[in-house]
Order: sequence, then structure tokens, then C-alpha cells
Amino acid sequence: MLFDVMPVGAHVIVYGLLSDEPAGKISILNFLGKNQKMEAFLLTYAMAMMTKAQIIEMYATAQRLYSTVLSTKINKAFGLHQLREAISFYMANQADGKIVLKPSLTPDGTKAVEPFQLNTHVKSILAKM
Repeated sequence: MLFDVMPVGAHVIVYGLLSDEPAGKISILNFLGKNQKMEAFLLTYAMAMMTKAQIIEMYATAQRLYSTVLSTKINKAFGLHQLREAISFYMANQADGKIVLKPSLTPDGTKAVEPFQLNTHVKSILAKM
């Protein structure tokens, strides 16, 4: 479902192992018909290419930034079928934290959201404010 709502030529990076949940119901037709791409990133593979000194420096930098720049507040989570609602909520509550799209919150059998032009959707929300 994630790729169903992404535009032609979209590129998504799946990173980390934040949970063992599937990353969405992915159709091969999106990769072919919409020229979409998925890339995996796992820090352990990147670290395998680093020297010990680089790893120590990376951890020291991350530790310094963790409580400030690297911190984030999740305000609300939405299923993939709630994409329009999620964007509207975020536009109205930007200062209150981020939103998260979670495939696990999408009920089985739910019809995917029709693709839409994000700029047009955001402009219509802003016009109502």
C-alpha cells in the first residue's frame, strides 16, 4: 500500500530495524509501472566499511547530538489508508511533533488511498486556515 500512494519515480529508504513489522503490502507493478525504487539501509553494514576511529567518532558525535538535534517527538500515528487525514493533521499541528505512517495500523482489506498531488493537497489545507 505504501507504494500505491507514492508518485511516479518515488524512492523510499527503509532503514534500521525499529520493529519486526512488515513494511507494507508491496506490489511489483509499482516498481515496473511507476518506476518506484526501494533501498535498504542498515547501520551495521555502513559501519562494516568504517575504521574503528570513525566508529568511535560517530558514536561520540551522536551522543552529543542525541538530546538536542537528534531528538524528535512523535505526535500521532496513522495507517496508510489515512494518508490525507495524516497530512491534514500534520499541517494543523506542525509545532507539536511529527506524524508516523504505520502499515500495521492499516486494516486488512482496506482500499489504498488514491494517489494525489501533495502540493495541491497542502495548498487546499493552507487555504482553509
